[in-house]
Amino acid sequence: MASISKAGSPAAQILSRPRSLPPAFLLPSFYINQSRSFHQSQSHQKRETNKQRGLSALRRTGLRKGQTLSVKLENLPKPVLDPSKRSEVEIDPDHGLWKFFNPDRTSIATPEYNNAFGRAWTVQELRQKSWEDLHKLWWVCTYERNRIATEEAERERTNAGYGEAEAHSRSEEIKLTMRAIKHTLTERWYAWQNGRAYAANANIELDERPSFPRGESYYELPSNIQKQTDKALQYAAQEGLQPGDATPESVAITPEEASGPAAPAQR
Repeated sequence: MASISKAGSPAAQILSRPRSLPPAFLLPSFYINQSRSFHQSQSHQKRETNKQRGLSALRRTGLRKGQTLSVKLENLPKPVLDPSKRSEVEIDPDHGLWKFFNPDRTSIATPEYNNAFGRAWTVQELRQKSWEDLHKLWWVCTYERNRIATEEAERERTNAGYGEAEAHSRSEEIKLTMRAIKHTLTERWYAWQNGRAYAANANIELDERPSFPRGESYYELPSNIQKQTDKALQYAAQEGLQPGDATPESVAITPEEASGPAAPAQR
């Protein structure tokens, strides 16, 4: 027996044995996943294409190595250090911003200039001024207070150490003038309101209606004015007259009508 038959080999014996299937609950353990296993290696990033990445004028990062600019240092303009060689800048002498400076057009006015002021305007004097004059005076005071506040900030920045008391006294007088302007305008407002109420009386001109609706909440017509107005319109409708043809005497109301119905006697 020089050779072993295939049937008698160990491999053939194993293959010839009857195979038994595993239990059903063990089948998931024999499942082989064909997908790729998870890995934590970083993916390749795209190449940086921004040539200005990392350059910041605020952080003063400067240029990267090997980076050049289109402008060379020898081509950059050089500042003129000699004041005599500098070109003069044209300034409008009538520019509106000069109102916020003193007449000498300096950053800080002298104490003599701030101390040279008179008294504030009184209400009696401002009552004789027109609306335009009050408007102009108000803005003059506004410019002056702005100038004083600007010079005060410049005085603190430079530690000048002078002119504070004079500027404060001048500012207080300006405040009194502005307060008097507000008082005058308030008086004119109340006078206009009173005139508006008197103009609501339609007996002045029968062809005119009241200057404002009677239903306004902030003001109501007196009862006698309402009755006289209603009687005038009723009389004109009965006589077939135009509102301008009626006379005040024809529509005058009696004292009893003006006073209204008598109050009931109290027991």
